[in-house]
Amino acid sequence: MNQKLDLIRQSTKILNGLGFALLIWVLFIHRPYEVAILTTTLFTFGCILLIFFNKGFITLNYENISNRPSLYMAVFLSSISLILRSLLDYNVFDYSKFGLHVSL
Repeated sequence: MNQKLDLIRQSTKILNGLGFALLIWVLFIHRPYEVAILTTTLFTFGCILLIFFNKGFITLNYENISNRPSLYMAVFLSSISLILRSLLDYNVFDYSKFGLHVSL
């Protein structure tokens, strides 16, 4: 049991580091674009599935009060990178086409 917990701790440290690496890739490099977005999306859902299937071992707590490892940073950083990339890519303040749809 203790060996499994140590293995999960090491794995969550690696996954949290990958979340930070994906943040850098999606926000600053983003080449190839489709691969970066797809990889980050699949990574986020994969981390959520890991938390769901390992309820007794992995948590999603920011304040890691318990002794259990957390994937908070991996999920948060990969999610925020997708949100910020979408805000940077799409001009949400372009109202020129909005008037045409409202007038019809």
